[in-house]
Amino acid sequence: TPAETPAPTSPSRVASNFVISRGGVYDGYLWRSDDAATPAVSIRTTEPVVISNCRTESRGIHILSEKDAQLKITNCSALGLNPNKRGQHPGRFIH
Repeated sequence: TPAETPAPTSPSRVASNFVISRGGVYDGYLWRSDDAATPAVSIRTTEPVVISNCRTESRGIHILSEKDAQLKITNCSALGLNPNKRGQHPGRFIH
């Protein structure tokens, strides 16, 4: 029998300041933002969005979504980076 391919240990796709404008499944991404005023990923749709097996690294908000977003997040991690601004703390995972 053939050996099973192991699951990836880290996201395989890298994007900065990513915008999701259509529903769908987004799997295996590393999203990053080095600007405290810009989220690592913005969700600008009310269509269903599934984010899985991801990692976000951000100096501000990690995931910014529409008010009425239909969002499901599974198996993701986040790293809050120093925003390098006096008195400001790393942003929230989702807002």
